[in-house]
Amino acid sequence: MGTLGRILKAHYESLLADRQFRRDERFPQATTFTRFGRDRLTFDRVKGEDLRLVLGVGIPNVEIEAESPWWDVFDEDWPEDAPPELNPSDFTLDHALKCAWQFLVTCGFAWFDNPLALSPTEWREKHNLLVRDHRQVEVTLSWPTTMSLNERIIRSKRCIPSFQALSALQLRDHFVDADSIRLDRMPFADALELKKAVEEAGLVLELKIA
Repeated sequence: MGTLGRILKAHYESLLADRQFRRDERFPQATTFTRFGRDRLTFDRVKGEDLRLVLGVGIPNVEIEAESPWWDVFDEDWPEDAPPELNPSDFTLDHALKCAWQFLVTCGFAWFDNPLALSPTEWREKHNLLVRDHRQVEVTLSWPTTMSLNERIIRSKRCIPSFQALSALQLRDHFVDADSIRLDRMPFADALELKKAVEEAGLVLELKIA
């Protein structure tokens, strides 16, 4: 067991167990913990260097994953020419793990509880958490029954990227005598962003996991 595994075992394993995260025989490395047979948390470190967290939902195939920022670790002798404002104690593995734990408490555990509470963009902008959703969804566009044909065409061209290259006449063929349109499958994260734009245009976008 490496240094990281020993520190986790000594200081963090019991804290993680309080959150239902425990070692899993499917992941022999000492730095990975799982919960409910669904959630996976890995303390990922470049050998002898920096630390980050990798969060995942879906075992064995990850459906949604997220990465924390990197925390700097400097294991060598502190350089004499280092800027005086830098504190060497802020660049130890112990300090990086304290930052990682605080990150989990602040937003990581909340992400595990509901990774769809925010869009990937919101997770990144609000919590500096990089989210990747690997699921594909079926996407259906619809509109209020009182909306005119011309209004559907104008509004959909504003917000559906694949419609923007089509003429109004081409789109008319799609919309006439239809109460909804099935769009191409897309990654779930992209569909969430599109849904927001579609709803702002007064249309409706329904998502279904493929």
